[in-house]
Amino acid sequence: MIEVIRWDQLEPVDWGWIQMRSPVLYQQPYGTLAVFTDGVMHPGQGFDRHPHRNLEIVSIILEGEVTHQDSTGNVTRMAAGSVQRITAGAGIYHAEHTTSPEAVRMFQIWFIPSAPNLKPDYARMDFAAVQPKNTLHPIVLPAAGHQGTDTLLTMQADGRVFVAALDAGATVRHTLPAGRKLFVYATSGRIQVNGLALAEQDHARVQAVPEVTITGETAAQCVVIDVPVLDGQLR
Repeated sequence: MIEVIRWDQLEPVDWGWIQMRSPVLYQQPYGTLAVFTDGVMHPGQGFDRHPHRNLEIVSIILEGEVTHQDSTGNVTRMAAGSVQRITAGAGIYHAEHTTSPEAVRMFQIWFIPSAPNLKPDYARMDFAAVQPKNTLHPIVLPAAGHQGTDTLLTMQADGRVFVAALDAGATVRHTLPAGRKLFVYATSGRIQVNGLALAEQDHARVQAVPEVTITGETAAQCVVIDVPVLDGQLR
């Protein structure tokens, strides 16, 4: 089963300094994926210091530059093509602000952790320079069974995050075992998911399909998230 949801089916949120839409909201997690938000922050704006607990928070910077600060002492600048992972665990405060003259487009992605009250932690990397074209490239994998590297982050959650930069006509494939499902988001351009068309910022929810093909109708980028079929609950 593949369900395609169009961008204009989602309710827009406008807080003045940020405009966003959220294909996944915490009231209705999708597997371990608790939140997925696509937002644009204006220059000189951002999220002030605020707390989180018992979440794995992945941020992908698509345009502009963001400065991250948190209560564990990290201060990091992230340009487009960067990804960070915050283990909120037993509790962490963080802030994200634009530090570029242009607006910032970024994904905020929350996962339900594998265990509560973990030690807070932070990691980041740049993936744009090492991402091969026309490949489903992993950027975040579960810590169980994997090690973090300069080109791969791990998190304390059962979820896998991939990115793909596709030429027009190029195809990538993902095998979907029983007990898993996919969230496919068209970051830019147009793609097809098993022949179903997605325009920019549309997404597809895929379940009970053994092999998933993603083809660029145009030059395109997408994010693919592999999670368990069973929907979790935030603690």
